[in-house]
Amino acid sequence: MMTITNFVFPDNMPLAKEAYYYRAIFEKLFPKSAARAIVPGGRSVACSTAKAVEWDAAWSRNLYLSGRAALGVHVAAYEEDKAEGTRPEKLQKLVEKTAEAIV
Repeated sequence: MMTITNFVFPDNMPLAKEAYYYRAIFEKLFPKSAARAIVPGGRSVACSTAKAVEWDAAWSRNLYLSGRAALGVHVAAYEEDKAEGTRPEKLQKLVEKTAEAIV
């Protein structure tokens, strides 16, 4: 899929599979080039602008619009709670279960 992205979407080519998916939905709903022209493209994380990607080098390696790049941050927050029984593995399973339910 990503190997032919530049042929499918030559303008504002999606950089990640998630962006490709959103772009495909957008193109179905708004097929005219005028609609495409008003939406900024480029690198983004968690729906932020390209400028936000520059703030943290780690974000530039994880360009997922939904903010999946920040998952490690959330898991790290639970490390302190291990004594209380909250483990990152449980959180990951919950995230995966939620994603399956959405799809």
